[in-house]
Amino acid sequence: DATRSDGPTSMPKKKSATARNLENVGIGVVLLFMYVAFLANFPMGWTTMTAAIILIVLERSAQGVYDIDWQILIYIIGMFVVITGINKSPLTNVSWNLIQPLVLSANPLFSVGGFCLLVIVLSFVFTSIPTVLLVSPHLEDL
Repeated sequence: DATRSDGPTSMPKKKSATARNLENVGIGVVLLFMYVAFLANFPMGWTTMTAAIILIVLERSAQGVYDIDWQILIYIIGMFVVITGINKSPLTNVSWNLIQPLVLSANPLFSVGGFCLLVIVLSFVFTSIPTVLLVSPHLEDL
């Protein structure tokens, strides 16, 4: 949004081109550092949360905080907590041991098909990002 408001009764002010450019550079620098931190094996959750907080602070707009869909944000955080709990339980290893013969078949058609079926089913249950978090510890076996 290219406008800012200093209060409920003030008129929105347009940002100058320089301010928009500086904001874009700031966002780019934060994202660059985030990806460098990923490559340096920093914890993904803390790195992402830190980048998000910095981006919110860079926005310097209370309106930006009100525009966040907090219900979805809380749902996503809860989903990551559930996935972490599932990964730490024996459920994932038991499930992987049941599916592993299909996914690691000598026949590439069965192997690719089995893996696709696994990802599709998990994506229907959890969504795509938690599915990646569930499957990624077992990708080395492939």
